[in-house]
Amino acid sequence: MSIDLKNDNRDQKRAMPTIWSKIASVGMRLILAFLLLAVLHLLGFIGIVYVHRIDNDPFLNPVEISEITADTIKLKDGRTFIPIGGISDRTKEKVRETGMRVDLEVDETNLVTIYGRHDIFV
Repeated sequence: MSIDLKNDNRDQKRAMPTIWSKIASVGMRLILAFLLLAVLHLLGFIGIVYVHRIDNDPFLNPVEISEITADTIKLKDGRTFIPIGGISDRTKEKVRETGMRVDLEVDETNLVTIYGRHDIFV
């Protein structure tokens, strides 16, 4: 008894997918991924947020500074403040960036606190 083995090309064709089936498979995966991202976005788990600047004026008692030096702050209304420890270059730079405007708060012991504004993105 002899067994005649014939070369069957049908098995090889089934084993090797065509280029179109690969493209269809990748396309299906992309569609499923997009649908999953859309559902997660609608549920609020993920999202795209554009950063925008909010231009607000947080000062309660804004005053303008006419001159700022290493050891004094002169306001446009004529008042002069001499901060304890002087004024750093970074502070002078930040005050200039905010348009030479600050907020003053005076407590019951005549201690003056000067607040500046810092722009951030939200």
